[in-house]
Amino acid sequence: MNKIIAIILGIFLYGNVIGQEKAAVKTQPDAEESTYCVVLKDGNLMVLSEGKQVYQDIELADGIILRSNATLVKKDGESIALLNGDCVGKDGKIIATPKKKNEP
Repeated sequence: MNKIIAIILGIFLYGNVIGQEKAAVKTQPDAEESTYCVVLKDGNLMVLSEGKQVYQDIELADGIILRSNATLVKKDGESIALLNGDCVGKDGKIIATPKKKNEP
């Protein structure tokens, strides 16, 4: 009888440990959350990360720099001005660009 109670208790405790591990995994940011997006607010473009405004330059992969004024600067010095709605991944690639009204 004591063995059965010990087994049931062990299974119960094991289930609690597994449940806690899954909760910890869910709190990690997803790839989609690890982006920087440009929004137009009060006539100014600003860069947001996870819903918060970015105030300093960020170095992304391969030496690409995302400036707080919504400009990407590549290692060779080429600058790319981002538009309202553009998003940039941690790898420095633009992953979303808004469509203009006259585009199909």
